[in-house]
Amino acid sequence: MQSGQIKGLAVTSAQRFHVFPYIPTFEEQGLTGFRATGWFGIVAPAGCSEEIVTKLNAAFVAALKDDDSIAKVHAQGMEPTPMSAAAFTDYIHTESKKWADTIAQTKLKKN
Repeated sequence: MQSGQIKGLAVTSAQRFHVFPYIPTFEEQGLTGFRATGWFGIVAPAGCSEEIVTKLNAAFVAALKDDDSIAKVHAQGMEPTPMSAAAFTDYIHTESKKWADTIAQTKLKKN
């Protein structure tokens, strides 16, 4: 896309992607409610103490706000999104429900 050989029509995230700010979102193109983004995060085993989760989360949030780390994440074509452990838990649940509902609506079946 940077060379102009292909043209990006839209990005599936809620905001335009910083690497390609000239490519609109699907929402901007009129397709509302369509969001699909890849994501990854770090989780701890069930039953991990809140103290440890809080310390780990603080360290990862700080790393994701560091200019050098941000540049490295951007270089991989990703957008860092630091959040609290509770917000990430909510995000995982929301994403799980969204994709479970999507699968149910398509009536996909296991072979």
